[in-house]
Amino acid sequence: MKFKHFPHHQSHTISNKPFEVYWSSRADKALNGRLTPLLVEMELKFACMVRKRVLFHEDIEHKRSISITDKLSVIYRPVVGQSCSLKDSTSRQDSGELTTGPMANRFPKRLAIDYTQGSWLGEYS
Repeated sequence: MKFKHFPHHQSHTISNKPFEVYWSSRADKALNGRLTPLLVEMELKFACMVRKRVLFHEDIEHKRSISITDKLSVIYRPVVGQSCSLKDSTSRQDSGELTTGPMANRFPKRLAIDYTQGSWLGEYS
């Protein structure tokens, strides 16, 4: 996904640093058709390897989420995996959220989202 190729864009300041959100026209159409905001979770998981993942949650509000538009909210979650099994690489049950240290205080610079063939796609940096 190329961030700058999406026509919809919103700039925010989070912890005194810029945060940019880009989304496609397909994503804009899907967001405008929603009754409740979509929560986009930017997860950074530390286990055997570091893994970045973007998760999309329906009808969920989180106290630390940041409202981007009336239809879109975001949250950043750095987590630590409790196991190193590749089989469990998509599991969320073995994760504990990082609350201290440099990664807990970090926030991504950019997020891009798209909606294609009935599925949300995302990437952050």
